[in-house]
Amino acid sequence: MNLSIKSRIFYIIIIYYWFLMYLQKPDTALYDSLYLVTVLPIIIFIILSFLTTKFDFKIDKPLIWILFFAIFSTLYAMIRFDLIAIASVLLFSSTIFILYYNRLSIYTSFLNKLFIISVILSIPLYYSGYSEYGFIPGQSSVSSTELLAGRISLFPNVTYSMYFSFMVFLYNIFLNTSKNKYVYIFLSLYFIIFGISRTLTMTLIFITVLLMIHKFVSIHHNRWLYICVYPLLFIALPFVMILNIESIFNFILTLDIQWINQYVFRGHTNTSDILTDMMRLNAWSEHIRIFFENIGGVSQVTLKNLINKEVLFASDTVAFLTRQFALYGLAAIFFVFFLASIFIKSIEEKNIGLYIVIFIFLFLSLLYGPFFSAYNIIFLLFISLINKLRESKYAKNC
Repeated sequence: MNLSIKSRIFYIIIIYYWFLMYLQKPDTALYDSLYLVTVLPIIIFIILSFLTTKFDFKIDKPLIWILFFAIFSTLYAMIRFDLIAIASVLLFSSTIFILYYNRLSIYTSFLNKLFIISVILSIPLYYSGYSEYGFIPGQSSVSSTELLAGRISLFPNVTYSMYFSFMVFLYNIFLNTSKNKYVYIFLSLYFIIFGISRTLTMTLIFITVLLMIHKFVSIHHNRWLYICVYPLLFIALPFVMILNIESIFNFILTLDIQWINQYVFRGHTNTSDILTDMMRLNAWSEHIRIFFENIGGVSQVTLKNLINKEVLFASDTVAFLTRQFALYGLAAIFFVFFLASIFIKSIEEKNIGLYIVIFIFLFLSLLYGPFFSAYNIIFLLFISLINKLRESKYAKNC
């Protein structure tokens, strides 16, 4: 591998944030004190990258939208003297800009090595008592519900384990051309499935359906299916279902299917409790309400105060995309344009891998929140994967 100095440093950054996942243990004093050591390395890396990058005027359209997002979000934040918002949006936008502009990425083989080390380390982590989750289903007894009690994990934080495994799955599905890819695909699926996540289960189904459809209908032969039909099917349809969510849940409950009651509804037996458990549904409604009441956005403190605690009592970070509209107002539309421009580019270049990954990025940004930050390894791996797919001949298999 003939890597530039900037690329080598990016590899070190990835290793650093991989190591931090072992310290991300919830409900500990260490977990609460990690912010500075988490955010400082990426800040230094981005500043040094800006100082050493030779910029030209040939900037891809997606990056123009990121610049607009940074400019208008900063202006809105300056109007309300929100220094935290300014720092946050500048770091987030700058990280995307530098990684995308310099096409920084990591090799699949490198990620696979980190994954195998993680799998091996999960054994002593469990037996030493540092991680409450085992590596074989049934070892853990953390959850109060019978199904979740069998969770397995690579790290003390099971959510990191599932999403890190998911990134390994995506890299090997779209980038690994060797026969050993099936080993990594199988092993990553093992930690995803037995980590137990409704969101990732839906995402895996979505990937499978799109890849199966693609075998019969390519981007080359019917671009309009990829431009209009699939986005409507996989994004608009869920919102239509949400409008009738109570009726749908009531019907499913009457079927009394045990695995659905345990896996999807987590043991809840009435619609009210199920909706309370699925916080992202309430997060969307609260974020959209606050957005329409504050088109210019609000500060993070104000957002927490404006959230109706009876509607969203536990967290306001479970839906990244709608939260951006609540925080940054109309400026957040430019982030959507950033994703949309890559999405359109993937169709023009007949790049099914990039198409699906951008779709997943958008899908997860609607359903989840904590990983979408400049100092999070899952986010960095996502941008790296996008960069890799932009140049991958293997992904352009239409």
